[in-house]
Amino acid sequence: MGVPLIAGRDFDERDLYVAEPVAIVNATLVRQVFQGQSPLGRRIKCGLDRGAWMTVVGVVGDMRTENPAQPPAPELYMACRQHPYYANDLHIVVRASGDVAGAARRTIARIDPGIPLKVSTLEQFHSDAMALPRFRTWLLVVFAALTAALATAGVYGTMSYAAAQRQAEMGVRLALGATPGDIVSILLRSAARLAAIGLVCGFALALAGGRLIESMLFGIRPGDPAANLGAVVLLSGAALAAALIPALRASRLDPAVTLREE
Repeated sequence: MGVPLIAGRDFDERDLYVAEPVAIVNATLVRQVFQGQSPLGRRIKCGLDRGAWMTVVGVVGDMRTENPAQPPAPELYMACRQHPYYANDLHIVVRASGDVAGAARRTIARIDPGIPLKVSTLEQFHSDAMALPRFRTWLLVVFAALTAALATAGVYGTMSYAAAQRQAEMGVRLALGATPGDIVSILLRSAARLAAIGLVCGFALALAGGRLIESMLFGIRPGDPAANLGAVVLLSGAALAAALIPALRASRLDPAVTLREE
C-alpha cells in the first residue's frame, strides 16, 4: 500500500499465535492516545478482538481508509496469524503487475471453488470512492461558471449604465477644459469605488455561504485564498472593463453636441 514505516518494525515471521501479541499503530493514534510520545514498547488492547494485551512494535503513516475527503482516523493494525478469527468477508491486498484479477481467481479457486470473490484494482476502488464527490464538484463548477458569467454581465451592465448616465456631466467637464484623460480617470475612480463596495459585501457573503458547501468539497475552505483571489480579479476586471469602454467613449464626446442634446 506504500504506507511508510515511521518507527519500529513491521510484522514478520516471529508474530505467530503462540508468540507475544504485537500491534502497529498509525501516527494519528500516537498523537491522540500517546500525546505524541513514542508508543514503542507500550501495551494496547483492541475491544473487538480476543482481549489480549498487545505490545506496540511499530508506527506507520496515516491513510484515508474511509473516504479521501475524511481526515485520517486512529488505526490499530494486528498480525493476522495472531488473530485467526472467522469473519464474513476478508479483504486481501495484492501488489503485482499483469493479470492480477485472473491470478487471484485461480488461486482462490484452488483453495475453495465455492468462495465468492470480487476483484477490484486500487485505482477502481479510489474512482468509486470519488464518484459522488467528483459529480458534486463538476456540478458546482458548472453553477459557479454560470454564476460568474451572470455576475460579470451584471457588473458590466451596471457600470456601463452608470457611465452612460454621466455623459452630460462629462460633456460639461470637457467644455470647461477637462482633458480626455481626466474623463477616463474620473469614471474609472467611480467604478473602482462601486466595485470595492460590491467586492467587500460579496466577500462577506461568500465566506458565510462557503461554510454551507465546505463538506462537499475536498481540500477547499471558505477562506481559500486562490478561489477568493480569482473571484476578486475576475469581477474587478469586469468592473474596470465595463467602466473603461464608456469612459473612452465619453472622452471622445463633442461638448457642443452633448450640451445641445441636454
